[in-house]
Amino acid sequence: MQYFIQTFGCQMNITDSERISAVLENLGFVPAKRWQETDLFIMNSCSVRQKPEDRVHGLIGDSLKIKKKNKKFMVGLTGCMVRKSSTQNSELKDNLLKVHENLDFVFRIEDLCKLDQVLRECKAKLKIKPLEDEGTVENYFKIQPKYSNNFSAFVPIQTGCDKFCTYCIVPFARGREYSRDFVEVLAECGNLVEKGVKEITLVGQTVNTYGISRADKMSKKFEKYGKYPFVKLLEEIDKLQLKGLKWLRFTSPYPKDFSDELMEAMARLKTLCHHVHMPIQSGSDAVLQMMNRQYSVKDYLKLVNKFRKKIPDIAISTDIIVGFAGETEAMFKETCALYDKIQWEMCYHAKYSSRKGTYAGKILKDNIFAKAKSRRWHKLNEYIKKYSFKALKGYANSIQEVLVDEKKQDGLYYGRNFHNKLVCFKSRSNLIGKFVCVRITQVKEWLMEGKLLNK
Repeated sequence: MQYFIQTFGCQMNITDSERISAVLENLGFVPAKRWQETDLFIMNSCSVRQKPEDRVHGLIGDSLKIKKKNKKFMVGLTGCMVRKSSTQNSELKDNLLKVHENLDFVFRIEDLCKLDQVLRECKAKLKIKPLEDEGTVENYFKIQPKYSNNFSAFVPIQTGCDKFCTYCIVPFARGREYSRDFVEVLAECGNLVEKGVKEITLVGQTVNTYGISRADKMSKKFEKYGKYPFVKLLEEIDKLQLKGLKWLRFTSPYPKDFSDELMEAMARLKTLCHHVHMPIQSGSDAVLQMMNRQYSVKDYLKLVNKFRKKIPDIAISTDIIVGFAGETEAMFKETCALYDKIQWEMCYHAKYSSRKGTYAGKILKDNIFAKAKSRRWHKLNEYIKKYSFKALKGYANSIQEVLVDEKKQDGLYYGRNFHNKLVCFKSRSNLIGKFVCVRITQVKEWLMEGKLLNK
């Protein structure tokens, strides 16, 4: 039996898909190259924006053609779109199963350890091995992933969120914030390094609140790691440099929860890369308040200034939503003015789309016309290009150490440097997963081109 997983969304979904792959292969499935050629097609969904949801609905519709040809073919869904693990044979179904009759099952990611039961409920005669653990968040974290490669890995350290931004579905999709056991995280990182992994990225919805959420404090499991368990975790993982770890990254932090201790650790620890992604979402205090972002523009600016004083070469990127419910032209101009002031080196921006089930979706009227959202998006994109190019020009003629992670046509390789900047160069050698030195010869808006020096 073959399977294929289509992953949408953030790094958390990528790590979740790696664990789903491990479970499926333990059940006897083998990976396929195309979803149209499988017996089992699972989509790992994202609900942060409307576009990935639309793609999921479209793929479910497309799968009907495959079902007519292959009677064994099953379609499943997990991720942020799912509210209740269930199948077409369940008495109580998730609404998605009612909307799509050819969708066989859905499951919440914390129920991954029950996937064998879900599949058997779909098809009673399915010959698969039973899974031992019951489906809980804790046991889902304990699943050994099937990593995407052998040189760089994402390691989840928490799931869920307690922030309840008015536009965000994550607290409802993933539940309240829950941090993974400290020793377990450290053990996974250690095992990865022993197997040759050189770069680790710690991931979570608000990664810098690791160990201090409401649930974490109630459990008292993290008290022995001090006031900031995340800092302690970074310090312990940094020690793995003696066994071969070279770079350590994390994403995405919440601005309000950046401590001076974390900033000091970023300046001090040798493996911790000098790049931080700090989503601001808007440069208007009025919009931030409507979004329930628990900081002001002044707070954010103070944080940026602290970073640049403590770590002069820090690269700072952000997220911004344009056209949020109630955002006026004047409020949008505040965002543009703040961009001129901070000069983020990269920004991932999106047009606001109302999410069903969120506070904004229920209470705030999405009153910005599509044309206005699009215009603001394109306007902001010009700022992004301008300041990305300005930042990259600072690397001209320098020599950059790059971890190579992709090869394209004509021997063109791509990788990222210590500051998370994209670098490309040509080579005839096989360099995937290796650190190389590249002299930067040309700078463009989004990337740097260079000449390989050491191969």
